[in-house]
Amino acid sequence: MHVIIGGAGDVGINVAKALRSEGNDIVMIDPDSNACQRAQNLDVLVLKGNCADPSILKEANVDTADLFIGATGDSEINMLSCALAKHTGSVKTRTIARISGQEYLNEPSSTRFSNIGIDIAVCPELVAAMKISRILSIYNLTDIDVFAKGKVNLATVRVIQGSAIDGKMLKDVALPEGCNIISIYRAGEIIIPQGDEILMMGDDAVIIYTNQKTFPELESIFGSARTVTPTFHPKKVMIAGATNVGLQLAQILEGRLQVTLIEPSQDEAEAVAKKLRKTSVICGDATDIDLMRQQETGSYDIFIGAGSKEEYNILGCLIAKEMGVQRTIALINQPSLEKTVESLGIRLAICPRLVAASAILQHTRRTQVSGLAMLYEGMAEALEINVKEGASISNKPIKKTKLPEHAWIAAVIRGEQIIVPHGNDIIYPGDKIIIFARTDVIPEVERMLVSGD
Repeated sequence: MHVIIGGAGDVGINVAKALRSEGNDIVMIDPDSNACQRAQNLDVLVLKGNCADPSILKEANVDTADLFIGATGDSEINMLSCALAKHTGSVKTRTIARISGQEYLNEPSSTRFSNIGIDIAVCPELVAAMKISRILSIYNLTDIDVFAKGKVNLATVRVIQGSAIDGKMLKDVALPEGCNIISIYRAGEIIIPQGDEILMMGDDAVIIYTNQKTFPELESIFGSARTVTPTFHPKKVMIAGATNVGLQLAQILEGRLQVTLIEPSQDEAEAVAKKLRKTSVICGDATDIDLMRQQETGSYDIFIGAGSKEEYNILGCLIAKEMGVQRTIALINQPSLEKTVESLGIRLAICPRLVAASAILQHTRRTQVSGLAMLYEGMAEALEINVKEGASISNKPIKKTKLPEHAWIAAVIRGEQIIVPHGNDIIYPGDKIIIFARTDVIPEVERMLVSGD
């Protein structure tokens, strides 16, 4: 595909990495010299300029583009550039716009702007807020991606030294029913595990599971240092930062929890207070220890650092943890910091920009994708895909599907039935499958599902 991406910020870069690794022809457009220089490291064509400028779009060969993605931090620029790409290029060019403002979009994705040339509008901040709100309902607050409308979950667990699984072959590990290890990340390498694979301290294992009640047992097997408290039912939540994610999260939670949002800017605090019905909004700094004491922060069950600066979020979480908050979540800008942040005792670090890239990528696929999660800083993906009649993997056992070496069917959804499959299980048309794959082999997987090759 010939793909044009407007915006070479973190979201655009992560989308470009994934699409470039699949062999697509990528053009990135950004007015900032530093962003352009960073994008050039991806082996893509980079143009300095405004992606809503018709002359720049012409230079990017918009008339032959299969896909245009407006991924800047400006919703209006994204909307305008998509409309221009559709109307000045080819009507066959598919367009996706990243839209953050609630005045335009209040759902994760929508086709409501198709009449003005935007095929898909995506609100990444709402996607991130919904992800966090789902995690809050799970007592251990592990980073989890949800598929099949909540029936299937993916979680990442690190192997701890001296744990029951450390140094053991995978075939010798007794996992709970409905659970399976679908990948291992070790020293920058993605491993699709076989039975004789030995799990080692420091490995990050992605586990698929179909019953949340099994997670305490999984944590025990892997030796997680987290204290598992199945009876944990949060009642009070403090959110620091009136960002789009912070606001969206407060709106989701305020109907069922006692929510306090703290924001240092008086103007921003007043603006979000008008949009929230039950949330208590306080103008103040979550890194101000005296203020946090006055607010009795220790009485809260959860603290979420949702500001635009990751250092503010991390420090806020550490202060809240010191004051006795049981669960802390920090929003970060750099995915590579996730494990470092969690090693400080912060329960969970989430990168909204990576979530944003996942939300956009879900709509770039040739196949009908119901869900997508980027893993290992974008090196791999988990996709929920519908199997159509004529697909080459249908009506045959998994062991005979001839999937690429670095692709793996992790689960099969057949009506209300969830199957954690083995080699003899047969895939039928109409099934939904969850495939874990290294990003560079996804085009081959899609060809097998679309054309039956």
